Amino acid sequence: MMEAKLINEMKSAIAGQQHFVLETPLSDPYYWIYLNLFEDAGYHIQINYLCLDTVEHCKARVQQRVSEGGHAVSPETIKGVYNMNLVHINSQIASFKRLEFYDGTIIQLCFV
Repeated sequence: MMEAKLINEMKSAIAGQQHFVLETPLSDPYYWIYLNLFEDAGYHIQINYLCLDTVEHCKARVQQRVSEGGHAVSPETIKGVYNMNLVHINSQIASFKRLEFYDGTIIQLCFV
């Protein structure tokens, strides 16, 4: 049901030649079908990738999201996504007009 709604919104944006933003972990090659809809319509695809430096930081980020009312994700899924995201991005790199990485890690500084 949600997927059908998402695809309809994408097709509507394409028909109206509008910008479209999709937030996804891109944790599965299946997600690329969404990007392909836009690429096939002549859109320039830009990926803004929020990076974290460890699986533990990813787990903490999910816990924060859950505490704020968001959905939970199993530790096994988090690890799999962490390990495979760059593999998936690299497999589709020719599709991107722009690829930006952002370091989302918060490092606590200790002053002496």
